[in-house]
Amino acid sequence: MKGIAKIDLLIVAAFSVATIAITGFFYYTIHMAPKALPVDKENFQNLRKTITPKSISTGLPVKKILINLPSRTARLRFLELEISLFTFEENQKKDLEDKLPVLQDTIINVASKMQPEELNSISGKILLEERIKKQFHKKTNEKIISKIFYTKFVVQ
Repeated sequence: MKGIAKIDLLIVAAFSVATIAITGFFYYTIHMAPKALPVDKENFQNLRKTITPKSISTGLPVKKILINLPSRTARLRFLELEISLFTFEENQKKDLEDKLPVLQDTIINVASKMQPEELNSISGKILLEERIKKQFHKKTNEKIISKIFYTKFVVQ
């Protein structure tokens, strides 16, 4: 240490007091301090108030579509696709169901022009979604589809 007994004793005492104070603080916060208990019923009621029937939307499922893809080799390539469609408004679902054949035709036209390597990437899937929405909205002259979720996406 310093060689002076009084200074050494003061340094050891100061560090000891600091160590005891910090240890006491942690012991108090972990074991003795009152913890606020969550009130399950109140939290559940607050959560139920924030959810409105309009905020919950269900998708319109489209059954399996099998699409031939262009291939540079003799090997046949295809895309097996199942999707769920979400509309901008809930009342547009019936209109979308009526136009399902147009949508399926659009999906086949758009996907059959894309390469299998392109479809295997995340950016290709996003690009496919955007192209399908754009072409469908162009054919029907109205914006109905807000989101397309892939429930099955297999490129072989």
